[in-house]
Amino acid sequence: MATIEIRIRGLAQLFESLDPSPFRQRALGRGAESYILAGVRKHPIDEPLRLLVHLPESLRAHVADVTEGIHEHFCVAHAQGERRFRRRIRTGGITLGVGLAVLSFIAAYFVEVRALVSVWCFFAAILSLLVYLHLRYRTLGGFPDEASSSLAGNHAAGSEAP
Repeated sequence: MATIEIRIRGLAQLFESLDPSPFRQRALGRGAESYILAGVRKHPIDEPLRLLVHLPESLRAHVADVTEGIHEHFCVAHAQGERRFRRRIRTGGITLGVGLAVLSFIAAYFVEVRALVSVWCFFAAILSLLVYLHLRYRTLGGFPDEASSSLAGNHAAGSEAP
């Protein structure tokens, strides 16, 4: 297990001093966050890491608060990143749908007007498949392969229980 070490002289070095939030919900300072993330980037993604914060004796009483504050900061950052990712995927899907509709219209126009119906039927079938996969993803909580393996794991665990 790799260790990232950080030495601080005061809590102002670690947390934003202008943040009015309660201590455990304060944002990390930019310098502290960038130092920790730079240390994380030096290691492979699957390697477990440990953060070791060296505090002066005067701050030993705040060890739990510092631990909880750092953990909370990165949990909030992770949740924000997931929301941004979902928003980008949603926007990309809408853009893809509009692009396919415009492409099919252009293709039908240049091929022949009589072919317009068959081209639209083709893209309607693709759109129907995408809607089906989207609904299945939302109801099962994952893609079909992920969902079937997680359901199989839950079923097996349930059957072993006394």
